Amino acid sequence: MITTKIQVKPFLAEYAKILFEVEGKEYIQIPSTEYLYHIVGNLMSKRPESAKIDSGNLEIALPSRSRGKEPETYNYICESGQRLIERKLNRLFWAHVHDFVDELVRRDNAPIKESVFLFAKEFGITKITVDAMVKSYYRWRDKVRPKMKKRKYTSA
Repeated sequence: MITTKIQVKPFLAEYAKILFEVEGKEYIQIPSTEYLYHIVGNLMSKRPESAKIDSGNLEIALPSRSRGKEPETYNYICESGQRLIERKLNRLFWAHVHDFVDELVRRDNAPIKESVFLFAKEFGITKITVDAMVKSYYRWRDKVRPKMKKRKYTSA
């Protein structure tokens, strides 16, 4: 298994390590059914001679397809590719938070803060505060389901 390390926000690294964990291993392996798997596969390139040794807080097992780029040769992800992976992980994280919290709040009438705390506990998230996730949920909810405005009363 060929791996590479990339630098992402600390809370995204925590999330990815739980979501895509390989039991007993330090690296993550993204399933081939995930969109992110194909993004990583497309971003793989030959390592330039001037490239630094891989460093970062998230180690990813590179996709090994039957046809296409071989990880033994194409085992480098450039900085712009790392930023793209971070953006996709960020989007996946927040979509998962919002869906998880919204389901508990609407289905079980659970308090929002408790729902966010359950999510953080389930995924071992410690690098971002519960209050930041609650605030994000409120913003998302107001964008998706805006409150109805009352019409002004006009006399005839």
